[in-house]
Amino acid sequence: MNFYLAGMRAETEYSVRHMVESDSLSIEGPELTLTTPSVSLDIANYTVLTPPPPEAPNEVLLHSSPFQFPVATDLNGNLIWFYAPKLSTFTRPERGGFFFGLNETPNSDPWHQVLRKFDLTGATVMETNAGRINEQLLALGKRKINSFHHEVRGTPDGRILALAGTSRS
Repeated sequence: MNFYLAGMRAETEYSVRHMVESDSLSIEGPELTLTTPSVSLDIANYTVLTPPPPEAPNEVLLHSSPFQFPVATDLNGNLIWFYAPKLSTFTRPERGGFFFGLNETPNSDPWHQVLRKFDLTGATVMETNAGRINEQLLALGKRKINSFHHEVRGTPDGRILALAGTSRS
């Protein structure tokens, strides 16, 4: 079996242990020590002006700054997650560890305006583009879009709502 461990700081030593639990049995594997690697991406530093109180919950802040990689930090500003592939806009997290992002190429055709859903590991789980959406809109007798905008979210039935731009002559 493979397991993903997430939310760990760069260049930090951790002890991990595999545990299997059932209603009547609990089995612990050996304790393993690992050190997380350094991050070689050019990621902005975050300065915490007011540190959280010691009793603060172990919360995560999701950052999406222009011209920066999307990242998550703990409340002390320590990097615990990043997404390295190119995105123009990081929109929002979704249940189950998924995210939506947009990658738009200015002055390009709709086929280069991309909407992507990806997981915590950075793996793309769904991707489309405005060109493909336009094919579907035209088949329905609807107006074409130029590109996606800043908002995307999933619906409870598994569909996706995306804000898009259009022009009318």
